[in-house]
Amino acid sequence: MKLKVESTERALWVVKGKRSHYLVIPLHFCSCPDFSINITFKGLKDMCYHMLAQFIAEASGRYVVREIPKELVPWFIDNLIPSE
Repeated sequence: MKLKVESTERALWVVKGKRSHYLVIPLHFCSCPDFSINITFKGLKDMCYHMLAQFIAEASGRYVVREIPKELVPWFIDNLIPSE
């Protein structure tokens, strides 16, 4: 799902995984453990499954768009990025 931030050109993506929903910033970030471990720390690959799913969804036009107020962006970030 593409979350378009109202009154801006910015967007966040939420991708459903096997265990959770993940925040994806296309070509830059995913909140899943695979991104943290195998991309950020080990440098083993360029993208995780969720980033690939987002890329395919956007390229094929098969996704839902929801507009959210910019005041809700911190809530999505807080709730979709695991804290330690």
